Parts: sequence; structure tokens; C-alpha cells
Amino acid sequence: MKAEKDFYLSDVREISRALYRNGNASTVRFTSQEGSIRPQDAKLQTDPSTGIVYVLPSHAGVSASEVFDGGINRWKIRAGTQVPIGLALAVDRLVPGHVHIVATRRMKMSEYIALLETMFEQAAKVTNIQAELVQNKASLQGRRA
Repeated sequence: MKAEKDFYLSDVREISRALYRNGNASTVRFTSQEGSIRPQDAKLQTDPSTGIVYVLPSHAGVSASEVFDGGINRWKIRAGTQVPIGLALAVDRLVPGHVHIVATRRMKMSEYIALLETMFEQAAKVTNIQAELVQNKASLQGRRA
């Protein structure tokens, strides 16, 4: 498991290069089947008196990559997509092109999910895998994070 020192927090408000995220046939996936953020995808804290789950600011978040791996059910978050206030990109120092989309402050899990939905609402499913591989390779030529 990676540690906080393996990431740095970016202050960009707009994605400069496309990011890819796993999904299914109909949507980008960033929650479990129950609609919750998976514990491995964020630092979570449950308030013992209310049962409300909070996402805490950390390096842990929903992952994405600027490198398209050619898999099926991949979704493209286009360059130019805004990073909503409350979210940031934690850039992986060990794996070039890999980022986590993280909370910048303590927030309810429902707010974190809503911010992710705002960011992902313009995502498009990759349908032509071969063309996307070629385009992605060309866009990263000499520009890996």
C-alpha cells in the first residue's frame, strides 16, 4: 500500500490531459454496488453517535490514469474537465500518469460522491479501443507526468 509521501497534491482546477477510469457498460464506477465509497478509495471516518460517514482529506481517493490500458469498459474524463472545489488531484510519484481524486477537506461521503459525479458527468465511454490507444500514445509522447 502506498503512503502519503508517495503522492503530491496538485492545485490544478482543470484537467490538462485526459484521464481514464474503470467503469461498466453504462457508467463510470467509483462506488461499491451499495453506492458507498470503498474503504481502499478514501480515508473514511464514521461518527459513532450519528453513523454518518465522512471522507477525510488525504492522499487516498478514487484513482484514474492518463495512460489508457486498452481495457473494456473504460471511461475517458476529457482534458478541460473542471476539478470541483473540494476535490484535488493527488499525483502518484511512483507510477507516472496515475492520480487519485481526493477530498481537500472533511466532508460527508454523500458530498464527496456528488462532487465526483459533477466531475464525471461529462465522461465518455471509450468505444473504439484501438483508436484511443493510438491517440493516447501520441498525446503522451514525451509528456508523461
